[in-house]
Amino acid sequence: MKISKKDDWMQSYIIDSLKEYIPSIENEDGTQYSIYIVSCYMNTETLFSLIKLWIESLEDKGFLKYIKEINIYFDRSGITCPVTEEPEELKKFRSHGTVNIRIPKSSLFHPKAYALISENSTEGIIFFGSANLTENGMQGGNVELISHTTNEDHIKDFKDQISDIDYESIESFEKVKKQLDSLQKKLTLIQKGVIIKATGNPLIASAFGIKYEYKKEANKGKETGASH
Repeated sequence: MKISKKDDWMQSYIIDSLKEYIPSIENEDGTQYSIYIVSCYMNTETLFSLIKLWIESLEDKGFLKYIKEINIYFDRSGITCPVTEEPEELKKFRSHGTVNIRIPKSSLFHPKAYALISENSTEGIIFFGSANLTENGMQGGNVELISHTTNEDHIKDFKDQISDIDYESIESFEKVKKQLDSLQKKLTLIQKGVIIKATGNPLIASAFGIKYEYKKEANKGKETGASH
């Protein structure tokens, strides 16, 4: 178990440990592997940076051809999208692999884990700790704790629990950003007093799940009733 002490330490720890682990994999039968990126809060710029480094590291070790999919999980209220265009490395990966963007339907999705796991066994490596996939979390700014495991029981538990998550799938980060833009408009209406009542989760950060009612005078010419 380690505690971050300098810029880029967390991201470097993950990548360096991954490079050390890959040569230990005996994969004579060509078993497929999946990457899991799981974080409550996520910045797409930091996400793309980490994915780029993972892909480069796997390709350098001759292991990228065994990667079947990249699964990205994040809390609906925790994503920011300063960039939506995927890096070339990820676009290239899509030519033979799948990228799954998944938003859990729970009230608050709070785990942080980054993993490379076999599809048909309990072989793999999981990084876990306090770091969200943000600039402060991964590239300096916060003091974070991280550790990793290759224990097969832990790998099995992770696979079982991640597969039980009820989630919504989104095709691209452009669509994620459209949802965020819609949320921002609703928050602006709240600030201007156009929205007078919200039912559901009262947290502004979870506003995707809120139903809104509008003042009649602010809604002339529009369809009446609740919207979300």
